Amino acid sequence: IAIHKHDLFSQIFEMLTSKKFNFSISTNPAKLEFEKAIINIATNSAAIILAVDENNNSFNMVNLEQCIHSQDQEIQKFIYNLQKSVFEIGKKHGAFAKSETFERVWLPRKEQILKHDNLHISSSIQCLKFMSKANSIPEGMLNSEKSIIEPLKKLASQFNLEEELKLIQELEDKISKKLDFLRMNSSNINWD
Repeated sequence: IAIHKHDLFSQIFEMLTSKKFNFSISTNPAKLEFEKAIINIATNSAAIILAVDENNNSFNMVNLEQCIHSQDQEIQKFIYNLQKSVFEIGKKHGAFAKSETFERVWLPRKEQILKHDNLHISSSIQCLKFMSKANSIPEGMLNSEKSIIEPLKKLASQFNLEEELKLIQELEDKISKKLDFLRMNSSNINWD
């Protein structure tokens, strides 16, 4: 988690760091937003892809550890490459220093998630389960995913990052396919 050094949250920061929580201090709001996007891709987006099992007509309540250490190597590789793409877009945008590497940014956050939140079920998954049971999954993307994907697509296009744009569009397609499946089959889903 990154917070701004000079905000109103400095007292909270002091209290939490005294409890041994690992925080980075960011004075760059763009960097904070790209770090959040990298985490979101690893958790919420991966969770949607992993939760909807079209082969078994089931919905699995996957936790954050299952997202980060997916048994599906193809999905794990896709998510990792997608996170690196978000980092590269952020770097082009000026959110990260030229000397920073994806691993240096992601690994401490990954360790923190696995240490403190590994069994957490993401809000996207909880919301998706509720919407599916109520037959109210919206057409297209969930707002939470759309609010991350749309700006990333725009920036990737603006910076002529074709490979990164392709991966983001693939994510959008994968999530849309999962949502379409739930929308069409919600009454027949085996809920985990």
